[in-house]
Amino acid sequence: MLVVSTSQVFELNDKIYDVVDMYVANAPGEHATLTLSSTHPSGGLVHGIDPAGYCVIGEEAGAIGTISVRSGGLLSLEGPLTVANYGRGTLNVQGGRVTAKATVLGRAPGGDGTINIVGASSTMLISPGGNLIAGYDGTGTINLADGGRLHTEPITQLGFNLGSFGTANVSGAGTQWSSNSPIWVGASGTGTLNIFAGGQVETAGLAIAQWYLGRGTVLVEGPGSRLTVAGGALGVGENGAGVLTIADGGTVELSDGGHVVVGGSSTGAGQMVITGTGSTIANLRDIWVGQHGCGMLTVQNGAGITSDHITVGAEIGSMGTALVAGTGSQLTALHSMRIGASGHGTMTIAGGGQVEATNHIIVLLLVATRAASANCASRAVVPA
Repeated sequence: MLVVSTSQVFELNDKIYDVVDMYVANAPGEHATLTLSSTHPSGGLVHGIDPAGYCVIGEEAGAIGTISVRSGGLLSLEGPLTVANYGRGTLNVQGGRVTAKATVLGRAPGGDGTINIVGASSTMLISPGGNLIAGYDGTGTINLADGGRLHTEPITQLGFNLGSFGTANVSGAGTQWSSNSPIWVGASGTGTLNIFAGGQVETAGLAIAQWYLGRGTVLVEGPGSRLTVAGGALGVGENGAGVLTIADGGTVELSDGGHVVVGGSSTGAGQMVITGTGSTIANLRDIWVGQHGCGMLTVQNGAGITSDHITVGAEIGSMGTALVAGTGSQLTALHSMRIGASGHGTMTIAGGGQVEATNHIIVLLLVATRAASANCASRAVVPA
């Protein structure tokens, strides 16, 4: 067992250090930092060898712990990693590498955990064996910047339980988060994913507000900022309240020609806002604004999206509203557009916005009441 209660620098050189359990800042009042680095060409390794062994940074309330993995350093864990249990914990990847399996940030109420992966040679891999959860019952934050890389094999959940908060910030050219499994932004807690300044995220699926009590927001902002959903399925307000904003030249791409659902289940409430010249969703096959729940779509300020099929107010009991506003703003359906299928559908075109359906537009049922619109808006708003 390795227990660090005061700040230490661990020069690894080219050696391998095997440990079972590792605790950095275990007891209340402890402020401890463990720095792993190596100047040797072959680097060095701290290996948590036991799948049942723990690595905990910030165990008890009042404990503040940090692990910094710098150039030449490698931290490889077979057992679970907890960045802040009841205390405060930080994992800095600064030119080094970290591999882990089950990873939780902010496990207990009051726990506050942060992972910073910063710099072009900084990498972290979450392999199968347990999910990545930022904010289990506490608060968890993942910052990925300046060319840092994160690869996740299992599901990632930002904001797991009611009362938890999970955030991921991905920024900078060359910065990339790739996930072979879906990312849930707001499971039953509150989740936030921000992609800006050229950051890129690629995932097998994305659900914003996965469960009934979930609250989720995703922002893709600025030229070069990109969210790629390789599995082709993007849900905004699946069962809870979710918001997706694409702004100022940001791009969301569905690599398999997939579909977007805004307001999925009967309890789901979603907003999707595409705003600013160059902001778009690429390779879109179908979009449902209000599938079974409440959906709101806004295309404004010169943004544009094109889809094979567009439905506003799809199923019985659903409510969908669409607004296309401003010069250069465009909503295009290459095959069909339905305003109110079996649900309530409203479309507003204002201020020079353009709507086009190459084959036809079908208005099956149009219910445009202020009360309905206000109810939809109140349900889909995610509290700050």
